[in-house]
Amino acid sequence: MNNSPVDVLTQFYQYITFHIPKSSNPAPLELCSSQQFDLSSDTILCPVQRNALRDFYYSTKGEEWTDSTNWTDPYISHCFWRGVSCTNDVVTELDLANNGLSGKLTLRQVNCTDCRKTLSSLEVLDLSDNDIKVSLITAFHAVTTILQSLSLMI
Repeated sequence: MNNSPVDVLTQFYQYITFHIPKSSNPAPLELCSSQQFDLSSDTILCPVQRNALRDFYYSTKGEEWTDSTNWTDPYISHCFWRGVSCTNDVVTELDLANNGLSGKLTLRQVNCTDCRKTLSSLEVLDLSDNDIKVSLITAFHAVTTILQSLSLMI
């Protein structure tokens, strides 16, 4: 029987999760993005914060950033991505000032249900000196409901 690469990886991760503690081995990032991966909803194998940061990377043209060290690396924890600071594996700060980001930050991105769950511990967001478009309403909402500090240079 021919198994697709996703099937083989799924079987491999099912085996690993049975034999090795989950917290020590998240699934590769691209596997978590696949709708064919049976375990993509497992928040330990596919951390929600890592998925949210991956989406942020692509929505701000991450391929064009000045420094995107470790971003979207399939095997490196999102806590070791350039500009991401974590406490106990939870993202608390995102500092990507002067890094060539471009795009538009919308109120939906700041206030979506998944974002609140995934980035609810985010205290500092510094996107200053980039080409990020953001409305004052979005910035105000982010500071008053989620963040302790916001730097955008609007």
